[in-house]
Amino acid sequence: MKKILTLLAGLTAIAMVACKPEGGKNASSDSISVAPESFTAVPYTGETYTVTVKASGNYTATPNVTWITVDGTTITVAESDVYEARNGEVVFTCGTATAKVTISQEAAPKPVEYTPLTSGPANCYIIDEAGNYSFDGTVIGNGDEGNLSSFGIASTKIAPTGVKLVWEEAEGLITNLKLQDGKVCFTTAQKDGNAVIAVVDNDKNVLWSWHIWSAEAPNDVKCNDDFTLMDRNLGATLTTGTESNGLYYQWGRKDPFSAIIAFDSGLGEGHYHPVVGGGDDKTNTTIHSMAYAIAHPAEYITDTDPAEREQNWCAEVNHLHWGIDFEADGELRKFPEHKTIFDPCPDGYCVASASCFWFGWNTEGGYTVNAGVVTLFGGKITVPAAGFIYTGGYGWYDADGAGWGGLWACSSSWDATKHGFRLSSKPGDPNSHNGTAAAHPVRCMKI
Repeated sequence: MKKILTLLAGLTAIAMVACKPEGGKNASSDSISVAPESFTAVPYTGETYTVTVKASGNYTATPNVTWITVDGTTITVAESDVYEARNGEVVFTCGTATAKVTISQEAAPKPVEYTPLTSGPANCYIIDEAGNYSFDGTVIGNGDEGNLSSFGIASTKIAPTGVKLVWEEAEGLITNLKLQDGKVCFTTAQKDGNAVIAVVDNDKNVLWSWHIWSAEAPNDVKCNDDFTLMDRNLGATLTTGTESNGLYYQWGRKDPFSAIIAFDSGLGEGHYHPVVGGGDDKTNTTIHSMAYAIAHPAEYITDTDPAEREQNWCAEVNHLHWGIDFEADGELRKFPEHKTIFDPCPDGYCVASASCFWFGWNTEGGYTVNAGVVTLFGGKITVPAAGFIYTGGYGWYDADGAGWGGLWACSSSWDATKHGFRLSSKPGDPNSHNGTAAAHPVRCMKI
């Protein structure tokens, strides 16, 4: 049987083939046969088949449905546009004799319906159950509201032509990834973990990227009249154990680094947790700008100046990258005036402020440290001893193995122009700072 792929549709066709009767037989000797007599599991995309007809005279071929056409001995099944299997037949007739070919075509797949993630726009979306989702891939960050003039970004609108998976912590966490009418569409499995998805241009250059946080939705903890914090670090899948560490961010950048930092006796160091599908722990020590960071979301950037090494990742420090410039404000502002396009938190949240931490450790019974684990607001908030990344591939703990816990704040530091403010588990010194090239966990606060 000769099988030729095609996608033809048309009206019912009647094929006439001249076949000279043998020896002048009359109607009573009419005969016709066709082979094969059936085609099953015809793909929904349609297909063309050739049959063999043996007849005692002229014959006709008549389909009983419009989606089957016949031209001589060629039967064409058109592409299906219905979401259930369908059946048809072609009747071959020669005088009083008939033969039949039956056809069964598979159902067309139903279009995938994507649930819009309407909680954005933001640089992070929380997915707490498996399903098909989409979000607007033509708006960066949280849009115009977060695009401050000092950032030098002319527009928050982009025109991507493709999409890619940068990395994922669990294989198969993100599947069916595509760009459709400007929407980033994807499927998430019932798995805990994190991923980064990016949109690209025709040359595969990354235009922007987003963090997908797949876990049970975090709870809000009302700390006092001013501050409500998430019950876990950004990207954490649980509130206890190493799964509570969350992800690690260089100050001012929106894209996370995945790491599980385990104690390494005598060194106080641990290695990146490997991620599936990318994120190969690249360290860049030559180029450091926000534009470069946007285009290379999986790259850890450090300073090249030996005197400044690992202090800063950005050639031109902008103290408003995460919203609060302490040097300009001269005070501990409770909330940033603007949640910026570089803030890594989900919609409705921003990176916690230095003011939040100050109230957290100064409230009644507020601040405690035990083996690097910090509690704030009288034990309402627990910050794990998650360490931090200070080069492209290592985390750091106190040399005695007690652990180090802390968080970035959205505030810059007043002590050093290239530093950000951080909460520290160092006894007696929660008011701390570090070079922006260090990567610390983040805790999001409600705004």
